[in-house]
Amino acid sequence: MNLCKSFFYPSTLVFLLFLCLGVISMGGCTAPRRPISPVEEMQAEAARRPVHSNEPDFLELLREAMRNYENINDYTTNFTKRQRVRGRLLPDEEIFMKFRKPHAVYMKWRGKVDRGQEVLYVKGRYDDKLLAHKGGLILSRITAALDPNGKRALKKNLRPVTCAGIGFLIHSLYDVSSRAKENGDMRIEYLGPVDLPDGMAHKFERLLEEGKGYPCRRAVICLDGETGFPVLYEAYDSADNLLERYGYNDMKTDTGLVDDDFDKDNKEYRFGLF
Repeated sequence: MNLCKSFFYPSTLVFLLFLCLGVISMGGCTAPRRPISPVEEMQAEAARRPVHSNEPDFLELLREAMRNYENINDYTTNFTKRQRVRGRLLPDEEIFMKFRKPHAVYMKWRGKVDRGQEVLYVKGRYDDKLLAHKGGLILSRITAALDPNGKRALKKNLRPVTCAGIGFLIHSLYDVSSRAKENGDMRIEYLGPVDLPDGMAHKFERLLEEGKGYPCRRAVICLDGETGFPVLYEAYDSADNLLERYGYNDMKTDTGLVDDDFDKDNKEYRFGLF
């Protein structure tokens, strides 16, 4: 038998042709895949997660929070914050806060960081200056009157005291989220109810497209089950580094705060010489 003739028999040639076409279609001629965006990654991950029944609507809860906030005049709360300022992640701060509309703020640091420090800002009073003093027996008697937007006031802060309070957080969350949703740049994932010190809250993860001017790529947000208030907010950059975290607990609304609560001469405060 002639081996060459046997090898090149027509049926063998047809088989080899289909084999080559199969190899080409499976490998060399396959079109390259386009890059997957962060929002698409989040969508794929969300599809693999269990679905919660009766999932609340994120934006509707924020609208409810805005309505509830409009109906209160003042509040006191224990406020915690951690921020990355000029690339440096600062330690957690524990602060007792008083707030009265339209914008009067008193804060006293109660944790290990800056313990005893106090700040006071009342829009339209004290020449629109931020009054502040350090903690300690000596430094607490020396009060500085600072430009709220100045370098000294912002040394350890991402934003000025004019943006302090849960009302600013509510509105900024809604404004950014509603704009991102309208542009198709947002993915919201409901992570379920969580138990916090003040009760149940709805936990969400928000992912925004990069390069669109949004303040962060990913955020974890807990909205109070009754008021919708953001009682916990964490923001992360594209490398998933923490940018800022805020928490509100033991919040009491409409406590009847008066002018004396925002007076530098209040006997319970330690604002001293300017």
